[in-house]
Amino acid sequence: LATARAEQLDLAAAQEPSTGPPPALHFVQRAKSRAPAGAALLETTIDGRLQQEVERIVDDELGALEQRRVGQAAVVVLDNASGNVLAWVGSRDWSDDKGLGKNDGVTALRQPGSALKPFVYGLALSRGLTAATVLADVETTLATDTGSYAPRNYDERVHGPVRLRAALQNSYNIPAVHVAELLGPARILATLRAAGFSSLRESAEHYGVGIVLGDGDVTLLELANGYRGLANGGVSTPVVELRSARDAAGVPLSVPRDDVPRRFLPDDAVALLTDVLVDDLARAPAFGLDNALDLPFPVAAKTGTSRAYVDNWTAGFTRERTVAVWAGNFDGTPMKNVSGITGAGRIFRRAMLAAMRDMKPGPLVDPRRFETAPVCPLTGVLAGPRCGHGIAERFLPGTAPRAVCEGHARVATSAEACAARASPALDLAPRYRSWARGEGLALADGQVRCHEAPRAVRLLSPVDGDEFAADPTVPSGQGIPVRVDASGERDVRVALDDAPPRALSPPYATWLDADPGAHQLTLFVDGRAVQTVRYRVD
Repeated sequence: LATARAEQLDLAAAQEPSTGPPPALHFVQRAKSRAPAGAALLETTIDGRLQQEVERIVDDELGALEQRRVGQAAVVVLDNASGNVLAWVGSRDWSDDKGLGKNDGVTALRQPGSALKPFVYGLALSRGLTAATVLADVETTLATDTGSYAPRNYDERVHGPVRLRAALQNSYNIPAVHVAELLGPARILATLRAAGFSSLRESAEHYGVGIVLGDGDVTLLELANGYRGLANGGVSTPVVELRSARDAAGVPLSVPRDDVPRRFLPDDAVALLTDVLVDDLARAPAFGLDNALDLPFPVAAKTGTSRAYVDNWTAGFTRERTVAVWAGNFDGTPMKNVSGITGAGRIFRRAMLAAMRDMKPGPLVDPRRFETAPVCPLTGVLAGPRCGHGIAERFLPGTAPRAVCEGHARVATSAEACAARASPALDLAPRYRSWARGEGLALADGQVRCHEAPRAVRLLSPVDGDEFAADPTVPSGQGIPVRVDASGERDVRVALDDAPPRALSPPYATWLDADPGAHQLTLFVDGRAVQTVRYRVD
């Protein structure tokens, strides 16, 4: 029953007894059930070597997790361009009747937890939100048809105002519910169905906003192909399992295929979503930098854990491959404090490394399609004079904020006291005040804001003396980010080496070609040179 790529599956031989389960037996059973009438030989898309390696990975990792009550796992590996199923592991061991090993975890319906969040956030990015949009992660109670609902974060904490990028990468539940409430369950459900989640058959009212947290059963195959759709820019096509079929006389049979593409999200929104999902630094507060998703090449990935640790998931993609993993127990026995990143994530990492072996990863996103601007992490608008340097955030063209942060202030008990006794404080929206007090942060409530002198316009990036190295794994699209700290209606221009000055408009950011050598960049404000920095590209 060898099912390696370009090899054939003999359906007559599949009926003969064997001394042990052959590779990809769950897939073999599925292929037989989907074969054209009269088929005797099938050529499948399975990569035999990869299939056997992923089976070994599942067995190894489940052995290491046995003490934490993780008994089963399933894995799918897809080729993004063709949709070919390269590996299909339905359980740890087909012959394990006690562990229900004949169940196929690839097609079983389970709750995906947070693994559906990228589709919801992608929809939000397509409808006007940005990666810097601030979402409220505070104690929240929602009224539902079945009573009040208070979402909780995995770490049982609230984090105040959080940017969309941080909310998604740290998998905070409360902001996700606010996004789902803003978009509406009906719009989310339509997007998920267009992405291929046909198992979500109930009404939008049935799922409610909880759909963003995985309150709806899906299959691992649907999840894998949904992430493959993200890898393909928001376009879904069905997976391919059979290459060809022949009858007993060797006559080719027709293998029906539905190759009609369905767009479920705009390409530009998916590009920005991918930039978020690949951001290891944004994920660090919740997961640290050393975790299962830290691979030697860019991977856009997300984990998910269902209620009471019954299911956990990890799915992600490179430009070339998509891998999706489920871990848990077929009988619903909860795992012992195992999350998506510590359970399914371990298998995902090794399976993705195997899937990408001997391949040169292509770039997931061209950074030049975005604008970059320094934003305040508390307000999501352009960093003001008291926000420090802010955080460099990426935006789709024309969507960067123009307002400057006024959330950081210097305050005093009276205008007369400003000169001698002004102190820093936060001026936040009322919904954040309880969180801020709990964090011990000073608030501006009831005090006088002291006058602040206008800040000088300056280059934030590059910094004098910077050295840049071109990434040899990225064939094109590399550049030097230029960011200028400026506000108001100013004439801001930059000149590279001997080239004429080029005008910048809010948010005063651009990219320069990463040409090798030493360079000089001069900043002009209202026609006057005010700053020069030197940098080098190797």
